[in-house]
Amino acid sequence: VLKTPFAVAPTANGVFNTQPQVQWNSKIAVLMRFPFTDIIPKGQRVTKAELTLTPTYLAGGEPKLHVRRVLAEWGAGVCQQYRLAYPFKIEWTQPGARGAATDRAAKDSGVFKFAKIGPQTVDLTEDVELWYTGGAVNRGWIFTMDNDGEHIYLPSPYAPHANGGKQWKWQITYEPQ
Repeated sequence: VLKTPFAVAPTANGVFNTQPQVQWNSKIAVLMRFPFTDIIPKGQRVTKAELTLTPTYLAGGEPKLHVRRVLAEWGAGVCQQYRLAYPFKIEWTQPGARGAATDRAAKDSGVFKFAKIGPQTVDLTEDVELWYTGGAVNRGWIFTMDNDGEHIYLPSPYAPHANGGKQWKWQITYEPQ
C-alpha cells in the first residue's frame, strides 16, 4: 500500500518522473513506510511479516540489500541531505540517512541476499509487530546497499503503467490475541 508517488529518476533540473525500474547500487537509498495499524485489524498478534522482492538483473557477485528501521522522522522534501524540507529544513545526522542509531537503527532488520534472479524474501516480523503494538513509532525502513560494484534492478514499486508494484509483495500473518 503506497499512498504517495515514488520519484525514481530526475528527467530535468528539478523534475522527477516515475520509472518502471529501480536500478539500485551503493549510492541509492529508498525510504518506505506502510500504515500497518490501518492494514492489520485491532486486537491481533502479528505472527509473521515477510516482504518479497523480485529482481530482474544482478551484477557484482551476490548483491545484498540491507533493510533497517528509520529512527528520525522524515517527510515532505526528503532527500540525501534533508530528512524534512517543509515547513523548515532538518538535516540527517549523516547524509543519506546513514547515521547509525540516529538516522537509522544500528543493526539490520533484514538483508536480501540476491544470489539469482527471482523472488527473494526477508522476514520483518519484529519491526511490524513493534510498530503495530506501539512499541516504537513507525518511521518505516531505509533500503541500502553497502558495496560498490554491486547492482540490483527491480521493478519500480510505483510506476502506474508498468505493474512493478505487484512484484513487491507483503505476506502478513496475524491471529487474535
